[in-house]
Amino acid sequence: MLCLPSRVFATLLLAVLLPLAAVTAHAAAMPEEEVKAADARLNAIKQALEAEETPERDVLRAYLGEIPAAREVANECIERNESRLANLEESLATLGKSGPHEAAGVQQQRAAFQLQKRDVENQLQLCRVIQLRSDQLQDRVTRLQQAILTARLAAREQPAWEVIGENLSEPAQLWNTARLFLLRESGLDTLNWIEFIGLLGLALVGIGGSLYARAPMFATAERVPETGTIAAGFLRALLACAASILPALVTSVAVALYLTVVGVREQGWAFITLLSYGLAGYFLFILTVRVFLAPSPPAKPYLPAPAPVLRSLTRRLRVLGIVILTVSLFSATLVVESFPEPVRDLLRLLVSTVLIINLMRIFWLAGDLLRWHDTRLPRLIITAGMLAALGAEWLGYLELSEYIVTGIAGTIVVFWGSWFIWHLFGELFDGLDEGRRGWHRAVRRSLGVRADQYMPGLTWLRFLLAIVLWSGALLLALLMWGLSDTGLAFIMRMLNEGIALGEFELVPIRLLWGLIVLIVGIGVTGWFKQRLDQRWLSRSRMERGAHEAIVTVTGYLGVALALLVGLAVAGVKFTNLAIIAGALSVGIGFGLQNIFNNFVSGLILLFERPVKTNDWVVVGPTEGYIKRISIRSTQIETFDRADVIVPNSELIQGQVTNWMLRDPFGRVIVPVRAAYGTDPQQVRDLLLGIAERHPQVINDALLAPTPIVLFRRLGEFAMEFEIRAFIRDIEYFLSVVSDLNFEVERVFRENGIEIPYPRQDIRLHRAGEDEPRLERDAGSTRLVRSGKGGGTGEMGDGGSPDA
Repeated sequence: MLCLPSRVFATLLLAVLLPLAAVTAHAAAMPEEEVKAADARLNAIKQALEAEETPERDVLRAYLGEIPAAREVANECIERNESRLANLEESLATLGKSGPHEAAGVQQQRAAFQLQKRDVENQLQLCRVIQLRSDQLQDRVTRLQQAILTARLAAREQPAWEVIGENLSEPAQLWNTARLFLLRESGLDTLNWIEFIGLLGLALVGIGGSLYARAPMFATAERVPETGTIAAGFLRALLACAASILPALVTSVAVALYLTVVGVREQGWAFITLLSYGLAGYFLFILTVRVFLAPSPPAKPYLPAPAPVLRSLTRRLRVLGIVILTVSLFSATLVVESFPEPVRDLLRLLVSTVLIINLMRIFWLAGDLLRWHDTRLPRLIITAGMLAALGAEWLGYLELSEYIVTGIAGTIVVFWGSWFIWHLFGELFDGLDEGRRGWHRAVRRSLGVRADQYMPGLTWLRFLLAIVLWSGALLLALLMWGLSDTGLAFIMRMLNEGIALGEFELVPIRLLWGLIVLIVGIGVTGWFKQRLDQRWLSRSRMERGAHEAIVTVTGYLGVALALLVGLAVAGVKFTNLAIIAGALSVGIGFGLQNIFNNFVSGLILLFERPVKTNDWVVVGPTEGYIKRISIRSTQIETFDRADVIVPNSELIQGQVTNWMLRDPFGRVIVPVRAAYGTDPQQVRDLLLGIAERHPQVINDALLAPTPIVLFRRLGEFAMEFEIRAFIRDIEYFLSVVSDLNFEVERVFRENGIEIPYPRQDIRLHRAGEDEPRLERDAGSTRLVRSGKGGGTGEMGDGGSPDA
């Protein structure tokens, strides 16, 4: 029999485990319809693949859309049941091993846990089987798709010489077929005279309305400034070319819509309706070509390419448009059913030959347009591929020819479009960085970016655009070359699920979203700083240092918050960041002491504010204005316009002279000399008046001491005075000293006061036979030289020597 403590322990244990058991039982009893449905769907796909030897491509594509969903269900089932199994094993471990004196409730609970564990293990095994079967079925469907593609490309029809020979045997067949087609299938015979008049009236209205709208569009194009950029050139070309092609485009679209509504034929579409839609597409294609290559006046070509290349490429693209229109018309069911097979094969051969030859020429001209002069090898490879497509067309491998032409042409178009978009956005980003246009500068002001700063976050935005744009271009190029659905699903899964690198998962989609959040956070921080600086804090009576400190700290906090949120969105676990922080603490103890010291000093500067931006400071041998205070260093612009980077620790630990710490006042001292014989009282009054009249000198004793004139000493050559005055802004120190000196010279000259300069009197004496000697008197020096006859000469105070 159990003692009381054992019973109490068993009761407490059951009280803890019973809720856990209830939750586990509820999870185990959850309906597994999704797992059963996924299993049933995989069985159905397997049976269908075994029943059909050669399933259709669309059927296989549908299978590939269902198999990943079943695999996702299996993955969720595995994850859920593994978690439940771990909880059950933990519960069993808590109960411990069974013993002879164990309570009956504990035995029952252990039995229930073991039963749930067996059910979970069975469910887990089923989910793993579903996962394995989904992988096997996906591989099988992929192999079938590859086999179908290989068989389709290897299929051969009549070669070109047989098609030509068959049509030459009956030369009138082509003409008779075309004549009968136009008479029977054109659709004009089904229009009554009212519908025909309505068609003509609609065409005239479309032409008239388009001609009326051309003038405003041309005027708008002329008002677009010519900045020499691709964006401005593109906008001018778009408006001018749209105005030029608008009548034909609007008329063709209006006629196509009218014929569709009226219903030219009761069964199917008439050829005239197809032709109207085809012409609308052709004019739209020509509009695109002319916008990029041959803009209508007043627009000018804006792509960096020679004019002959642009003209030749425009002509080739027009031919390409006509070929595409012809292929579109003759590919319609109505046309295919109306022509006999030999005629259709001949038309296809002729159109394909013209198309491939024209495309080869277009690719060479496009290389000149994009300045690929030094990369002849890629163009030779493209030409070889197009020649192979032409050979396959003439040999009868029509599917192979179409595959090669579609792949090459699609790849060129995708990468050319990506190149244009990249340069267009590059000019936009450069304009924002430099503030080229008015709206660029408005955006910079709204984000609080100074004129000498670059836009924050644009570097990351360029990086993001490069990744998205060129990755998308690569994916589209792969789709042009027949990327399988399995390959596309694999790429999408890699983008969404990522790659596991140890304990770290690299998920590209999360990284992109994290980068977007970081860019948006930096932009919002700049906007908030600008509002805080120029609107909210500007209305307060806060001193400039505290004002700048709040704005700067807010900016750092905003960027740090954006970085943390971006890392969280990117999937970075902060436990890993704690490990990195621990490693950095060790690094700070060894090799990062100076950097950390400057970092802490920067924080002290931001909060204590011993120096501020635009302060005139002297730090050691460096003197100038504080231009920027960052978290690690301070940028000082000297009077010679040189930028000196001073570590923040020197501003905290060393001696710093700040001429503008509390107020902008400062004192100037101007020394002045007056010749002996001048009235000192007059000199003092004149100098004092000069100082008091200057607009920068402070004459209010409540602000600073008023100007004074000091008689410093009786000098060796003159009386020495000093003007000492406080000025309102120490930044004008040199200009104030210069103004005072100019005024002193003018006033002394008008009042006849001499400003003496040091001078010496030299006298020459003839003491002996050409033997000079120097004699120094008090206040003068004499050079005495003897001459013939024993005479002496002296020179002094500007006099000439005496003989």
